[in-house]
Amino acid sequence: MNSKIITVLTSLCISPAVLFSDGACQEVAKTECIAQPKSRSCVQPKKMHKIVEETCDVQSPRPERIEVRHIEANGVGYNQGYSTLEGFFTIPSTLDGAWIPFLDLRGHIFNDGKPAANAGAGLRYLGSSRVYGANVYYDYRKTHRFHSNQVGFGLETLGEIWDFRVNGYLPVGKKDSHLFHTRFHEFKHNSIILSSRKEIAMKGGNAEVGVHALRKENYKLYAAAGPYYFEEQARVAWGGEGRVALTLFDYLRLQLSGSYDKIFKGIVQGEAALTFSFGGKRVLKYSKGCNTDNSYCSQRRMVQERALQRVDRQEIIVVTKKHQKTKAIDPVTGHAYKVWFVDNTSHSQGTFESPFNTLADAQNSSGPNDIIYVFPGDGTDTGMNGGIMLKKGQQLLGAGIGQQVETTKGLINIRAHAKGLPMISNTLTPQTQGGLYHAAVLLSEGDNVVSGLFCVDKVGQGLGIPGAGAGIRVNDGINYLIKNNILSASAQAAVSPNVPNSDALSIFGGGNVIAENNTMIARDADGSFGISLFSLVSPLQGYFVLKNNIFMGANGSTGFQRNIFALLSKEGANSSLGLIGNISLDVVGNSIHSSLSAAPMRGINVQTVPNDGSPIKVKINNNNITIPNITATAGVFVVTQGNAPTIVSMHENVSLTTTPTPGYFFINSTGHLQLDFGSDNFGTSTGP
Repeated sequence: MNSKIITVLTSLCISPAVLFSDGACQEVAKTECIAQPKSRSCVQPKKMHKIVEETCDVQSPRPERIEVRHIEANGVGYNQGYSTLEGFFTIPSTLDGAWIPFLDLRGHIFNDGKPAANAGAGLRYLGSSRVYGANVYYDYRKTHRFHSNQVGFGLETLGEIWDFRVNGYLPVGKKDSHLFHTRFHEFKHNSIILSSRKEIAMKGGNAEVGVHALRKENYKLYAAAGPYYFEEQARVAWGGEGRVALTLFDYLRLQLSGSYDKIFKGIVQGEAALTFSFGGKRVLKYSKGCNTDNSYCSQRRMVQERALQRVDRQEIIVVTKKHQKTKAIDPVTGHAYKVWFVDNTSHSQGTFESPFNTLADAQNSSGPNDIIYVFPGDGTDTGMNGGIMLKKGQQLLGAGIGQQVETTKGLINIRAHAKGLPMISNTLTPQTQGGLYHAAVLLSEGDNVVSGLFCVDKVGQGLGIPGAGAGIRVNDGINYLIKNNILSASAQAAVSPNVPNSDALSIFGGGNVIAENNTMIARDADGSFGISLFSLVSPLQGYFVLKNNIFMGANGSTGFQRNIFALLSKEGANSSLGLIGNISLDVVGNSIHSSLSAAPMRGINVQTVPNDGSPIKVKINNNNITIPNITATAGVFVVTQGNAPTIVSMHENVSLTTTPTPGYFFINSTGHLQLDFGSDNFGTSTGP
């Protein structure tokens, strides 16, 4: 039976292989002769060639295109819309064959101006009813934080109705940004824990099933949906997405898409695209015997359309933000900060969870560059009345206000962890470095910060304690920041009008001192000093900034005898004392009010003796001084001596005094005062 069928087919000049071939019409076109009975030789199938070379009523689509589109708003891995210019290019002649290579180039600009790009190449095989393809892409994206790159790959099969595709994405090179938005997170044990954010490029993939729901002459409707998975550094985005696209007249495409996962949450996007196709259309050829109902032409046209279809993939590199916790690093040492905690209601290990109950424990346990963090506890100086001597680089911080700590990630703000300032005094142990005195806080090693404390000098409260007292005393070393404290001086009067014995802040040596935003309180009426800057005990050097401090009495009859007193003299008991190099003093933005009746009371008192040829520069600006006492010497009192210049600049001060007390008083003993006294100062002036 089979032999008879083959004989019949042969007599009809049809190869059985052609009939059962998937591409029968193509095979007939390639037949070189028509089989004849044995008595006759094979002849060329002239009519058959004529049939094969006939053309379809339809032509191939244009093989190349340029597309302009915009999408809004955020999507998977990005938080704003972007615009795209896309070019799809191929070799037009390959539409006649079975393999079509293509080049796909896309450039994107996000709404904030940041760029992204894709460069891809692929190869598609044209079967009789489906297209099978593979592609590879190189993707680029720039965010505000870093540049990311990735390699993508995809497989696809595209049919008349159903499409199936799968894509993978693998970041290459730098996969995460530097840390940013670093903030204080918490104290833990003896460490400062910071919380930072960083951007990371995620690897992953997606799969999709698409359906060509409608195919009309002037519009087409396409829908697709599928899962996606992206992950990096324990961040996992596992979700699904879907989209519906309407194409009108082959030029305009409108698309609505949506997705959801636990990282990027629910997203809805809209897209509009304009497509401009170009390149010559190809003539479709067919065999009439195989195309009696025009099915071959329409099928071939459909396959070519799929071969030129855009590659659907995640074209924007998926980037997410991740929180990361790290220990705060001291930029000086390169090591994590060590923090010791003190609370006089506690009794344990010096950790945040279990603080020391005495300041002495913290002093003994801590090392250079450590931080001592003090809670108010019960509000008294119990356990904190023995004073403290800071080591080099240490910071003494109160928990009652926000603090700032310099780290390798920048300046970090630490929120307040209590209400009220911890009280520190020294009624127990006199310090003997450079004299006998009781300072609540002693600074002599350098590079210290003291902030957020209530430092009390109690030596004048009938305790019978010998030696000068101070809330804070600077004896030596350089680089000190004293800020946001309340500093209280006792009732112990000055040894003489120019030699203090009780100060809120004593600077009796060292240099590069900044005292700002402190409140100085005179508790009694015996004439203590607010800030004294004194060069006759240990040498002074560098700069001194006294800024935005408040000077006041504890009640209506108290105040400082000298609110700010600076004795800058090269003269001293021996050559190791006095001034080192050029000295500058800035007294800026302070508020001074004193109701003290003792004389000679002064708001700001500067006395200079620059004897080594190095000038002393003094700025007294924007201060507000109120002294109602008629026996006071002056609001601002400046005396210059020595054989080198003292350069004084004074502007925008207000000095309110009661006649006959002048607002400003100058004595130029040796003629070396260089005074810039602006007309913007308010108050009466005497001298120079």
